Amino acid sequence: MREMFVLLVILLFVSVSFADYGGWFWQHPSVPVCELKDIEVLSSSVYIIAGQSGVVEVTFDAGESWQFRPICSDFCINSIAFSRDGFGYAVGSGGQMFETADFGINWAPISTGTTFELRDIHLFENLDTAFVVGTEGVILRTEDWGLSWDECGEEVVANLTAVDFPGDGEVGYVVGERGQVFKTTDFGDSWEPCSTGIEQYLYDVDFVSPDTGFAVGLGGRIIRTFDGGESWSISPSGTYNALLGVEFPFEGGLGFACGYHGVMLSTNHFGSLWENNSLPEMVTLNRIAVTPDTVVLVVGSSGSVYSYDPASLVWTRLSPPTPDWDFRAVAFDEEGRLGLVVGTRGSVFYTTNSGNNWMPMHIADTTVDFKQVKHLPDGRFIAVSDSSLFLFDGVESSDRFDLDFRLNDICLSAGKYIMVGDTGVVGFSAGDLSSWTCFPVASEDLNYITSYDSIVLVVGDSGIALLSSDAGRHWTPIPTGFSSNLLRAFIRVTSDDTLFYAVGTDGVLISSSNLGATWGMMVTSTIEDFTDIAFTPEDTVWYLATASGSILKTTDNGVNWRRQVSHTTLPINGIVFPASADTGFAVGSKGMILRTNFGGEWFWEGIDEETAVSVPRGIEVLAYPNPFNGELTVSFDNPVCQRIYVEVLNVLGEQVSVLADGVYPAGNVRLSWDATAWSSGIYIIHLKTKYENTGVNVLLVK
Repeated sequence: MREMFVLLVILLFVSVSFADYGGWFWQHPSVPVCELKDIEVLSSSVYIIAGQSGVVEVTFDAGESWQFRPICSDFCINSIAFSRDGFGYAVGSGGQMFETADFGINWAPISTGTTFELRDIHLFENLDTAFVVGTEGVILRTEDWGLSWDECGEEVVANLTAVDFPGDGEVGYVVGERGQVFKTTDFGDSWEPCSTGIEQYLYDVDFVSPDTGFAVGLGGRIIRTFDGGESWSISPSGTYNALLGVEFPFEGGLGFACGYHGVMLSTNHFGSLWENNSLPEMVTLNRIAVTPDTVVLVVGSSGSVYSYDPASLVWTRLSPPTPDWDFRAVAFDEEGRLGLVVGTRGSVFYTTNSGNNWMPMHIADTTVDFKQVKHLPDGRFIAVSDSSLFLFDGVESSDRFDLDFRLNDICLSAGKYIMVGDTGVVGFSAGDLSSWTCFPVASEDLNYITSYDSIVLVVGDSGIALLSSDAGRHWTPIPTGFSSNLLRAFIRVTSDDTLFYAVGTDGVLISSSNLGATWGMMVTSTIEDFTDIAFTPEDTVWYLATASGSILKTTDNGVNWRRQVSHTTLPINGIVFPASADTGFAVGSKGMILRTNFGGEWFWEGIDEETAVSVPRGIEVLAYPNPFNGELTVSFDNPVCQRIYVEVLNVLGEQVSVLADGVYPAGNVRLSWDATAWSSGIYIIHLKTKYENTGVNVLLVK
């Protein structure tokens, strides 16, 4: 290995902007289960995986054990390339690139001269040569072990997603948006477009030889060529789900492709016929690799790593070990700088710099399962476990109070602590947290308590809600009319009203504008279990978290909701936007801390709906079942990040419901409509985008 590189391999954690990527991304205080983007197979037993939050993990025993070797938490790795002796690259967000000479134990940054998203890298076997491609037609080449990178392919103006040089020769191919393929025959000095006859986004490319190759993309599209890209034919895949990875490991015609919703396809005939070997789980599979002994490996969402044996047709999960504790709640001070996250097994993490870094806080008793944490007016944090209270003075653990009853939550009202617990118990403390007066006010378990001045609101199981207008001295049941378990509540005071909100299981989001006298259901078009609600300083922007990893956002006081890209299917237990509508945090299972810097909005490859200029037309909308009775699913492949509006109309053309109104990333979009309350008849699904001005209509029968 070159001597100059030895001087570079120092473990450097540099600040990498996530501005080009947006959305929600994982902040890992320990090994995360975030979205994995790429996998490298170096032998039958050595694999390397990488993805969001700078995650890199290595196994030397075919997935029996994994070693965590991250780069930096705000760097999204899109692609990696490694040699068998451990020299490798990682490329991704913000034009960032890192290199290593020891399987990722140490990483050093490389200057690429670009800030555009880097999507894929191809490393030649001689190790001194590599090609990288990205958005805005970026094609970079090095011939000196990465010391310098030359820009080539000025004639290429497309957003590129993948690159391949079959046999490490002078012939190479890149693919990207609008079905575009470019070919070089002079080692990247010049590139010529290949006419593919399609307009779907292409996500990956693999060539068995300089003449025989395959590309996969949006809408389940597979195209192939046997004459070096002169002509391309469509190979029917049998799926409409976007395909994100393709691999033909040998020259005998055996190939594999993977994509959304756990889709994995195989062929033994150079793509003439594809068989469906999909996962039972609905995870996104981003990339695929094959070991020398023909074991298929795929990586994707929620940290998923799977192996597949084509002989036995058996899938095996190889995902690296994850934290054995779950985060339950998150709280920040008013400035949004000091924050605390608590969870099971005594897990506590804190930040003093607005969540840029999270550090563990030592709790002697690791059997404590925290349920809730809140910030107090005096600057301290108070955390609740089954039978204990913890007061944190800044980032120092100050006091612990063990109680002889079970509690679920606590608040401070008119200078008094009020707690709620199982079997309808309410307790009071005048300041000495070791001394409590308790009495029952209901028969159901009480889950959450919140206050505003002397107004105190409590919610619990079976839809119960209680109100006190005198700081807990007297309590009044306020029937909600719902039987779902209510998990969180919020008191929102405006210049005109005092509004109550509560969320719970079965998609329940209810509100009251008359101090709980009557409650109404707010429509979100989902029946997932809601776990928390967050209101930003800009009152019209709210967020909902669910037990299935979804995050929903509204910008119009809850009239319309849009599902965001959270990159997880793990339960989210808490969500907060402490100081602005842009910067938010969500916490949940497996030690998950998610962060967004853009209000959860996703700017895929730096393109939003105002800057995208050329988009494939003809979105195909699927609605099923049709005819239908209750819930209807609407699914379509979105060709590029853009604003999408989907509404339901009746036969008179009157609007019945809005299913989507906002920016969606490229890929499959799935919406649902609960039509239980609507009468039988004819309905129309109407989809509009900036590029589908006339809209797309689907006729429904109920």
